Amino acid sequence: MVSTMYGQVKVTSGFLLAVMTLTGCNSGNDWGPSWLDQLYFNFTELRAGTGPMAAVGDVVTIDYVVWLHDDDETDDKGQQVDSGIALEFVLGADQVPWAFDQGVVGMMVGGERRLVAPPDYLLGGQGLTNIPGGSAVVIDVELVNLQTRVTDSASFTIPDLNIGTGTEAVAGNTVSVAYAGWLYGAS
Repeated sequence: MVSTMYGQVKVTSGFLLAVMTLTGCNSGNDWGPSWLDQLYFNFTELRAGTGPMAAVGDVVTIDYVVWLHDDDETDDKGQQVDSGIALEFVLGADQVPWAFDQGVVGMMVGGERRLVAPPDYLLGGQGLTNIPGGSAVVIDVELVNLQTRVTDSASFTIPDLNIGTGTEAVAGNTVSVAYAGWLYGAS
């Protein structure tokens, strides 16, 4: 298994002092690994895929299962709170929670990852009916399919088809125009 961390927060004594002050905690509280685990997002490869690799801008399809993070349970999987089959989205386009946008980048089709996400990576720390606010989660994700992003695009041009005889439009003018558009490369 290969583990990688994204967005790891460097903890300094000033940061810890600020958190303890804001939360009203004293030095007698237990600030063990379970508290520190919620400071960063990480993932573990469960199964390497053999298909194309997902990159920002690709349309990906995933299957997933979400559990509340619980240090006392196997694989930190507490109560199951969500699951989905064939969820399709544009990777990196903020169409899904950040945990999915960050956790799927670099996966290969057929691969499976386990994501551990602090509260801000899922719903911005806000809760839903089945996910309490401020909850860290464990997410198993399988990359089922992807459509590679289009890298060939038309350059932007404005050809003059008919040169007018009236006053030239400038920034700030209100104008009326007639226009038509076509998809680039469409027949």
